[in-house]
Formats: sequence, C-alpha cells, structure tokens
Amino acid sequence: MYIVQSRILKQSPIALIVNSYDFYCEQIYSEFKLIKRTAFSLNKQIRQTYLDRKEAQNKPVIAIGKPVNGGAVRGRLVLNQGSIGTFDGPLIYLAETNVPPKIIMQENNVAGYISKEGGITSHAALVAIAEKKPCMTDVNWERGEHPDDIILGGFHLKEGDFITLDANTGNIYREEIPIIESGVIDAEFARIKDAIVAVLDTVIREDVDG
Repeated sequence: MYIVQSRILKQSPIALIVNSYDFYCEQIYSEFKLIKRTAFSLNKQIRQTYLDRKEAQNKPVIAIGKPVNGGAVRGRLVLNQGSIGTFDGPLIYLAETNVPPKIIMQENNVAGYISKEGGITSHAALVAIAEKKPCMTDVNWERGEHPDDIILGGFHLKEGDFITLDANTGNIYREEIPIIESGVIDAEFARIKDAIVAVLDTVIREDVDG
C-alpha cells in the first residue's frame, strides 16, 4: 500500500516513482524526465545493497562522488576495456566521458560503475540504472603514468586493485567492508518498475543505434 501524498509536496521514494510514472503515462513527463526523476529511488526500493554502517564508520574514505544509482559493491578496478578479461570476480569500471553505452554494455561482468562526470544522464549512469548496478559520477580520478595506473582521490592504485563502492552515500573505500542485501516490493510496484526500466532500455538502444 502506498502512502497518499500531494504531488506538490516532498514525496517518499516510492511515491515519487509511482507519481512520476503517472505523469509519464499522462504525457506530462518525457522519457528523459521520467528517468531523471526516478533513477536513484527506483533501484533503491527494489534491491538494495548496503555497507555495514558500524564497520564503515571506522574505515577511511579515499574518494567521494555523486550517487546516481544506489547499492554497494566490492570489486576490482578496471580502466582499460581490453584488460577486463584479465581479472576474475566483480569488476568496477572507471568510465570516461567519451565511452559510449555500446562499449560498456558488452561487458556483462561489470558489477559497478564510476564516472568522472555526467550526472544522471551520463552513459555510465544510464547503463547502470538499466542493469540495476551501483554507479557514481563526479568522482575525482585520473590516469597515471603507466597504462594500468589509476589516481583515485589522490591515492595511487592499479588496475585489478580492490575497492569498496558505496553508491548510497557516495563514498569509496580501499578496505573491505561487509555488504548487507535487502529488498521488499509488491507486485504493483514491480510492474511499474519494469515499465520504467523498459523505457530506459529503449532510450539506451536508440542512443547506441544513433
């Protein structure tokens, strides 16, 4: 059961998603407005992964970014597409602004995304939302002197190094932190979620074909 709220007042994440989808069906919102309004809350309410807060509060944060799709994941950093097959386990892809969706979408073993800039409409963010994977943008990172060197938030790392990405808070950690998973939805909310994801998929496919 959804809480009845005015469309003008501040809404809960679930109400925001439901009302935004209503606006889209009424042709008040465009596809892009629908995605922008629902992107972060959509994934947050369906299947969410969190860091153990007790453990996280004592760990140093090495970089901070803007969350665009919630969740937490620990994985190996990947900078160059050609080296993705070199590493086992979950990968966190460092996307640059000129990386098109087609390139990112070919890599099915990517578990999370970090982008330098672009916000909710960046290529990495759109793909992450469609795949329901954690994503952050506006993260300060640069390439180092060597092809596998990464400077993340002032810390020198290499491809294949593990980091913990918390796309709920925008924090990135070097150390391992326990991840908790939860998710509770009802059938109607699941239907709306699937409809919005279908709209997002269409936008991505059109971008790729274009």
